[in-house]
Amino acid sequence: MLTIPLWMAIPARIIWRHWVGSKIQDEQYRQKVKQILDGGYSLEQFRASLDDERRKLHIDQSKAKLIETDILYPLSITHFLLLPALIVSPLAILLAMPFLLFALPMIMLFEWLLIDRKILIKAMSFFQKQTKWQVIHIPQPRVDHSNLQIDLISFHRMPRASFLGMFAWLIIHWVVQSEVWWLEVLFFGLLYLGLLAVIEVVTTAMDSELIFADPAGSRLIPIDKWIENFIRPLIGAGLIFLLSRNLMDESRSSEGDPILFSLQALLVLFSVTIVGFGVEVGFSRRRGGKVREIFSRQVVSIFSPLSYNFTRHSGRLELHVACSMEERRNSKDSEFDEPRKHVNYTFIEDLRSTSQDGKPISPPTIPDNFSSSNKE
Repeated sequence: MLTIPLWMAIPARIIWRHWVGSKIQDEQYRQKVKQILDGGYSLEQFRASLDDERRKLHIDQSKAKLIETDILYPLSITHFLLLPALIVSPLAILLAMPFLLFALPMIMLFEWLLIDRKILIKAMSFFQKQTKWQVIHIPQPRVDHSNLQIDLISFHRMPRASFLGMFAWLIIHWVVQSEVWWLEVLFFGLLYLGLLAVIEVVTTAMDSELIFADPAGSRLIPIDKWIENFIRPLIGAGLIFLLSRNLMDESRSSEGDPILFSLQALLVLFSVTIVGFGVEVGFSRRRGGKVREIFSRQVVSIFSPLSYNFTRHSGRLELHVACSMEERRNSKDSEFDEPRKHVNYTFIEDLRSTSQDGKPISPPTIPDNFSSSNKE
């Protein structure tokens, strides 16, 4: 019973890959997009050239938008494990409704504590002083694109809230072991909503193109990825351990029922998927931009980080200062992010990834309309 979502996820993922783009022209457009990203550039800088290539390959705009979103926000097998929630959505919504009513107020409370009361920036400052890592800003190719599927981006973020809910329920089910069902639900709700609120606020705030630079270890560590890489293994390993432990307890106990436990586990997973969708729509979409903006101002005030351009030319990685993070934030339409409408597609053809065919990346030509100061 517990493997049902997996057996449904495998064919769903195959169908998805076929739908996103299995035609030759789709793969060609996908390679053009990857070539730009492999060079460290934003797709918006080559929007005019990509539109020309899209028309040349006879790909409609909606399909091109889907391909670009799938490259920047790919869906793994864990995403498709949540698809059965759509089948049992009426029951899942009914079970998730009490948690939805308290989820957003809880998140707003932790947003006030972590962001408005500056607890998060103080914790980050303390960590930076302990590690001696430097905070810098590097624009990410996936940020601020106008040609992406918003719904697909939201679905890309949902497994975090869903598996976190499953993790919290397994902890309570193992620790409490109460015959009073509402007591178990109460403790589960408090633990889940507390963890969800903290993680959602922290990950949303940290998704602001901030990097930890570790000169001693010769490393550049994106802060959002660093937090995500810390949370994912913890939840993943905890899920496997707790699910196996609870299932064995149910099987060994004379009063246990492994079938009922499996059914409860699936219902919890599908219910917290609905909660994750509600949080994504109610918080991440509506408040995410404001949270990132406030936290970015706090980072500028405390750390005054420099903003770097990180590109790859002629087989060399080039990391050089472009401006301060404050200047980058206040000059979104300046020369730092100017669309390369004047660049033809031969520039993109020269952006060869060494991981694909072994050829070095050709250095880009400096446009004529750049000032002498920009050339320097």
